[in-house]
Amino acid sequence: MAQDQGNVPPNPVVINRVVRKFLGIILVLASAAAMAQAPDVEKINEGYAALRTYPTVNVHIDMVDLYGQTLTPSSLDLTWGWDPTGKDAAVYLKGAESVDGNELTETVADGSTLFNFNVINHDAMSHEYGTAQTGSAYRMDLLQRLYSLSGRRGAYASRALEEIFGSDEPAYVPWSTGEMTYVDANSDSFQDPLTDKVYEPSPTREFFAYETTGHISRSIVFERDQLTLDDNTTQWIVSAIYVSKYDDTNPKLPNGFELVVEFDPVNSVPDPQEFVYVPPARTEPSDASAG
Repeated sequence: MAQDQGNVPPNPVVINRVVRKFLGIILVLASAAAMAQAPDVEKINEGYAALRTYPTVNVHIDMVDLYGQTLTPSSLDLTWGWDPTGKDAAVYLKGAESVDGNELTETVADGSTLFNFNVINHDAMSHEYGTAQTGSAYRMDLLQRLYSLSGRRGAYASRALEEIFGSDEPAYVPWSTGEMTYVDANSDSFQDPLTDKVYEPSPTREFFAYETTGHISRSIVFERDQLTLDDNTTQWIVSAIYVSKYDDTNPKLPNGFELVVEFDPVNSVPDPQEFVYVPPARTEPSDASAG
């Protein structure tokens, strides 16, 4: 008697083969799509890698906060110093932050300890980052603590420094899930829909622009510049990052900010004596201090 084929259970071996083949196709397609859609990651990491070749990188941040009808300017200057040829070399950092023209904090990392002095409260805190760690773990410890100490101004600079210097290789991760627009010499100028700022590309300047829109809108633009070196070779560096956010959830009290992070690489070996923390008079230790 013929067997009722409709009641034959499915062969799990055949199903597994089909599933594996299907998943394999999906993974290949996803991988190919990711590679095709990520010129920003490759080129920004290239710009990061160029910054890593310099012993000193100066970082400047200008920011304007909007709250209701009030605009508050602020700024932050950081200097990163290291030996780019030595993975275990000492790392130095110093910075000063101001709000509305008044100094707010001073930061110094002397190769083993990070000091942060609050000018307003007149207290300081410290963190040892160079006692038992070397290489990327040593640098990452410093940068993650710097991030934790940073306000919104410093957070963006800290994240960029972490992606540039924290690991043994540049490690850019896109800062936005929004649509990315690549603007190079073959493109027309790009106008930021959030800030109306116009970005003009050239043979030596290009941009990667990300945007998300809604009641909370964000815009992030990475700028790359081509530098000509003393031996007439060229290199592309990440020269600036523009970030803006606008929140009109409450139309009566809109808020947001605009900031720019600028990178200035310098072929100057850092002098450790320039990264020495000198406690101001009457400084009180903070409860958050870590020895």
